[in-house]
Amino acid sequence: MLSFVLVAMLAGPFGEQPTPLGSKSDRLIRVYQQGVYSRELVLNLQRAVSRLLDGSGIALAFIDCEGQPICNEGLRRDELVLRLVSGLHPTDSTTCGMAFRGTPGRPGVLMSVYRGCVLKTSKQLRGLALSRTRSTVLLELTEADMLAPIVIHEVVHLLLPGEAHGLGIWQAVLAADDWERLGNGELKLGAELTSRVRAVFSAQAPATHADGR
Repeated sequence: MLSFVLVAMLAGPFGEQPTPLGSKSDRLIRVYQQGVYSRELVLNLQRAVSRLLDGSGIALAFIDCEGQPICNEGLRRDELVLRLVSGLHPTDSTTCGMAFRGTPGRPGVLMSVYRGCVLKTSKQLRGLALSRTRSTVLLELTEADMLAPIVIHEVVHLLLPGEAHGLGIWQAVLAADDWERLGNGELKLGAELTSRVRAVFSAQAPATHADGR
């Protein structure tokens, strides 16, 4: 079975923008690319995540922190941090994403996604499609398309640290069938999980990022 792993960890404290300033979101995600930098990646990730969350009532906004003074300021409570690492996880090449869930009274804000794992998975999926054992829809998946469900998965870990894995994007492991569903627009968060995520935001008004924040 072709698969990769999405992990949540307990841990202690620690140019063109995708979303226009002044727009509203439930969480603003600061993105730090470590290793190889891609100027268009965060913009494309924003688009892919927005497509997956379309109709869910959940809005995530991304800001590329490369050269952005905003990212030198203190983290606000409606902000999260995403590390896009160009290589593989240092000890497990099948781990594509990790969320550091924080400690009681100090919610986790940091997640890491490993682009090398996504590239490895993409090559394997492409091989399956070319051998005609899987749908050619797999050939259409971009890096941003594949990063999107991983990032959403890790965001859920941060927002709902005690939540057991389930179906769709919330599976602990995505197999080739799931990537085909992603390519066909069928891989989503379940309705009940979506409601629980929205409930996290219900006590506060959506964040407005204006005047450079």
